[in-house]
Order: sequence, then structure tokens, then C-alpha cells
Amino acid sequence: MKITKVDNCPTGLRYFEKDDLENKLEPQDVEDIVEIFQTPLTGSYNWDYTEADNRLKKLYELGKKLNWNATLDLDWSKEPYSLKEWATDPQHQQLAGFKPYDETIRGRED
Repeated sequence: MKITKVDNCPTGLRYFEKDDLENKLEPQDVEDIVEIFQTPLTGSYNWDYTEADNRLKKLYELGKKLNWNATLDLDWSKEPYSLKEWATDPQHQQLAGFKPYDETIRGRED
């Protein structure tokens, strides 16, 4: 990973072609830019979101714990529905008669 330190914040406008820039970039074109700025406190930007991702994962798990948690609240020991059984009456299938549907396994079970 290439890191470039800058002394001053960028102030100029940058214009790009209307083509999608992402399709033109190669891995070597991508770099991280660290901006160091002076205030009564010294701070810096770090565009690595690993720490924030970890906090979001903890928040997500807390939300599952305090609300509905599919990991704990569902009985995962039950077998799933058989793919050979209809969930509804086959005559009420909205796609019956539609050629791509009729060519599937479901469409041939009649």
C-alpha cells in the first residue's frame, strides 16, 4: 500500500472525464493519503475503518441480543421444507403456463 503525506490540505478542484474512472484504475494507481493538520491538538486522518467496523459488529450483536436474534430465536434443528412439496396448491401458481417456469423442476412436477 502506498501512503502519501501532504503538508497542506488540497484546495484545487479536480475534474475527471465522464467515463467511469473506476474502470481505468489499476491497483498501483490507488494510494492512501494521510493528512496531518495543526490545531490546539494534533490530529490525523486514517482511512482504515477496521476499528469502526469492529464497533459496528459489536453494536449489531448488541442489537440482536436486545431485540430479535435469528441465531437464538429460531429452531434450527427443524428440517427445511422438501423441494418436492408445494407450499401452496399447484393450481394456484401464478407462473404456471409461463414457458421458462414450466421448464423448471417445479413446473414439471404436475
